[in-house]
Amino acid sequence: MITDREFRDISDITYCVDSKYCKNFIKKEDFILENRYKVFDVENNRENGLQAMAVFPIIDYRLDTSIIIISYGGTNIRDIKDIKTDLEILLFYTTKKIFKEDLSILERIEGQLESANAFYENIRNNYRDSKIFLTGHSLGGYIAILVASKYRVPATIFNAPNPITRMDEAQKRWILDNAKLYKSFHIIGDDLGNFGYDDELSDLNIVRWVEENGEVPGLFSVHSLQSYSFNDDGEIILD
Repeated sequence: MITDREFRDISDITYCVDSKYCKNFIKKEDFILENRYKVFDVENNRENGLQAMAVFPIIDYRLDTSIIIISYGGTNIRDIKDIKTDLEILLFYTTKKIFKEDLSILERIEGQLESANAFYENIRNNYRDSKIFLTGHSLGGYIAILVASKYRVPATIFNAPNPITRMDEAQKRWILDNAKLYKSFHIIGDDLGNFGYDDELSDLNIVRWVEENGEVPGLFSVHSLQSYSFNDDGEIILD
């Protein structure tokens, strides 16, 4: 079983697919989490700023290709493309790109959600017998749950804005009928991660409210992946 802690850690490491974010950035064939997972595919889209990676677990020193975790990267505040996508989510409620590099509304280019769907489809088509799980933090969690509800695969996400305005009725119904496959962790007081939250999302029975652990300093501590606490089984301690 993949624990909440492992999903959290994989979501966190996905930021390092972007060489602007981490000096020792993540590449194909890298081993992560003390050699418990191997990265076998990455996406670092130069057009729209999407970062994603796909990993296999290593069980008893052997690669287990029957299980795949796909993780989508959150917002890199040093990447203008990520900031533009956040603006689209928060202000325009669209995942189609409508900005060029100078933020002028000149033409549409491929959006992160479309790239995220394509990344998932490529993995699925090459590993049809594998069970796929999705994860991500913040913007990455928002993307992950939209991809998961479209392709009907499980997801565990963290601090993600409300995706419900971007779901069609089939996606909403799928999650409502299969809520046990989904976890959306939210830290109380996180205005970024809780953006757009309302009772409608709660009715889908996927939200888990959490108190921050107080270990992360700074204004945005409640949005940090390091603000979660875990029990001995690696599961997040809920409010």
